Amino acid sequence: MSEIKSKLEENKTKGSKLKVFCSQCNREINHLVLQSVDTSDTEIYRFSDSVLFWSDNYQIIRCQGCDLVSFRHLSYFSEHEHEYSDGTTSYLYPKRAKDMRKVKDFNNIPDNVIRIYKETVDSFNNGSFLLCAAGLRATIESICLDKNIKSGLVTMLDEDGNPKRKKDGSIETKRSNSLDGKISGLHESNMLTQKHAEILHEHRYLGNDAIHQIKMPSRTQLILGIEIIEHTLESLYEIPEKGEQLNARRKKV
Repeated sequence: MSEIKSKLEENKTKGSKLKVFCSQCNREINHLVLQSVDTSDTEIYRFSDSVLFWSDNYQIIRCQGCDLVSFRHLSYFSEHEHEYSDGTTSYLYPKRAKDMRKVKDFNNIPDNVIRIYKETVDSFNNGSFLLCAAGLRATIESICLDKNIKSGLVTMLDEDGNPKRKKDGSIETKRSNSLDGKISGLHESNMLTQKHAEILHEHRYLGNDAIHQIKMPSRTQLILGIEIIEHTLESLYEIPEKGEQLNARRKKV
């Protein structure tokens, strides 16, 4: 048998200051507690000396640098105490940390493409690295679908991974509707440079390893992959639109 005693306190920590990472200031900075609610529970076992204790501290906080308002939750459980932890876990909403990626603001990208890109970045920030790698591949697929790129020429390879050659010495190619063909198709349609297409092929290998071989990519690989996708989106959608706007304004002068 046991007895649980509960307690609730409002604004116990209101007005206090604490160091918290701010996503806009991009550093740890003082935050002011605007409102708080503290709950605590103690479970006492009547026929033993065992006592369990847990608590939750909910805070609405405001950055003292940029005035951004957010939410902080401190959770404590006595059973989670050990030599490496005091039993307390801190959560911040919206989630942020120094190594998290911010979703870039794009203005001219179709909804289906930007949705996959955002979900990919979310997967990275949540530590779902396999899903993130798959999302990078899916983002390229969605770009090709939007641009109506269905195939492209790819180089045929031998068993050692070297380009196959015809009798006349030229490299053997074939038209493919797989992702490698579609990436080449983006170059054939003059939407990407040859170098940019080659970079996207490396990007494709990252997704292939994750999906087909369940090979966990590293954080560094994924950061580079996300940056490549963002550069590709900028090149295919944002820069052409900005170029048209600049041209229209020049003609009005």
